[in-house]
Amino acid sequence: METRVKIKKLEKVAGSKFLNLYHIFYDADGKEINYYMASRRSIDKLKVTTKERRADVVRIAPYVKKDGKVFAVVTKEYRFPINDYVYSTPAGNIDAGETPEQAAVREVGEEIGARVKRIVKIDDASYSSVGMTDEAIACFVVEVEHFEEAHLEPSEFITYQLVPMDELMHFTNEKVFDLQARLVLKTLAYEWKLKKHNENDLKF
Repeated sequence: METRVKIKKLEKVAGSKFLNLYHIFYDADGKEINYYMASRRSIDKLKVTTKERRADVVRIAPYVKKDGKVFAVVTKEYRFPINDYVYSTPAGNIDAGETPEQAAVREVGEEIGARVKRIVKIDDASYSSVGMTDEAIACFVVEVEHFEEAHLEPSEFITYQLVPMDELMHFTNEKVFDLQARLVLKTLAYEWKLKKHNENDLKF
């Protein structure tokens, strides 16, 4: 039988433009539980009270056709919480008034300076770390073209490289990635292998 859990009190502890810390007091069949959680949402839009499952951020796996070959576009970004660079893919918040698809197109343009030619959603809104946050992610695979100048924020330090699709699985196994990016790129690599290198069938 499931434990009956309800919220007794919810308060904001700290916050910034992109992230907030909340303290939640629960009643679990008469036992009081204190819990802290991070969220990108304001207090009136938290999943714990609204029950709304929607994407807060997007994660994108781009690929490009060049000189008769297909390449995955992989980023390398400095991440402040670990004080180091990791391999990744374009990602970012969904701004107010944007659809997830619009956010994905914008983030690709900002982080790698490319234009999206084709976009396929592979996940609507999966939770990134449910023990810590209610953040949910929409994931996309996109075909890109026309690389130009990226438009990075002052706190963003991002470069990108093209990885031949035949080498992508090995690349994701050998390099240090954030987990979300590793998994979405492995999905792309697996789909490529499954379609036997026929880029015209690269669909999800």
